[in-house]
Amino acid sequence: MPLRHDASTWARLQTLYSRARALSASKRSAFLEEVSAGDPAMADELASLLEITAPSSRFFRRLERTLFHHSEEEDTGTVLARFDPLVGETLGDRYEIEGVRGRGGMGTVYRARDTVSGDAVALKVLSLPLRSDEQARARFIQESRAAAKVDHPNVCGILDVGEADERHPFLVMPFYEGMTLQKRLREGGLSLDEALDWFAQSCEGLQAVHEADIVHRDVSPGNLLRTTSGRVRVLDFGLARIADVTLETGNRKLGTLPYMSPEQLLSEKVDRRTDVWAIALVLYQMLAGRRPFGGKDPGEVRDAILGEEPEALPELNQEVSEDLALAISAGLRKPRRERAPDIPTLLRGVLAAAG
Repeated sequence: MPLRHDASTWARLQTLYSRARALSASKRSAFLEEVSAGDPAMADELASLLEITAPSSRFFRRLERTLFHHSEEEDTGTVLARFDPLVGETLGDRYEIEGVRGRGGMGTVYRARDTVSGDAVALKVLSLPLRSDEQARARFIQESRAAAKVDHPNVCGILDVGEADERHPFLVMPFYEGMTLQKRLREGGLSLDEALDWFAQSCEGLQAVHEADIVHRDVSPGNLLRTTSGRVRVLDFGLARIADVTLETGNRKLGTLPYMSPEQLLSEKVDRRTDVWAIALVLYQMLAGRRPFGGKDPGEVRDAILGEEPEALPELNQEVSEDLALAISAGLRKPRRERAPDIPTLLRGVLAAAG
């Protein structure tokens, strides 16, 4: 979940920054891990600020003035982008970074221009905590190159993979015009037909990924996008992994918490059924108007995923039959051995039940 830049968050970030600056490098690393255990988004923002700022309160006075006295026509994300050290830089000798498109636990996605072709592209750079880890950097490059071999109309293409000065591993993707499912959900409820279309196209993309022996690991509404032509594409292979290889960083579990499977939360090895869980959860959310496992804080969400059963879908949406609810629940069984074994099995069951 992205960090909210409201007044209370700003005050906490400033306090944490001041405490971190006073620590030695070794103690600062432990401090960041402690913050991350309770608030990964805050830890990522703090790490980013520590990387790019000098130990001076002048920076915070300038940033605070900009954040809270900027023009109403500018959103906070646009203002924060001014402070990103990569905006205006060129990576890989050809990708000129124009602005920030989004931030997440794995890294930042930038809007960039390919100076060779002139095309707009999306460029993802690995986050500081991960690019500081040699193994994580190597794995990012390895898995991105593997994902680049997947050629399917429902999968986000990867145009290039590189590493600038050994400190900024990046991958380059087409810049798709369209709307993520996350944004679509904010606009209101989806009909059964619309939800099934999102689901079916996403499943086609995930199956292509699985056939390449890759597990996505971070299927969520923010990583599903419908282009202006109506094509749904699975985005963001930043968390993807080659089958049977686990990528973890310290105590941090990689993924989007509300969509994590029980095995992810328990730090077990993941497989295709991890993506089965996530896409079934996304379908439930589209039809119910809310996620099946909620909570007021990360701990409650984790406990719900591990120990609670979702409310019956037919009670939340009259369009959903008992048979369809049962087909969806096949993807949400907590023990993997009882879950639908793969994406095609889940998809066939859902479409047959939907009639």
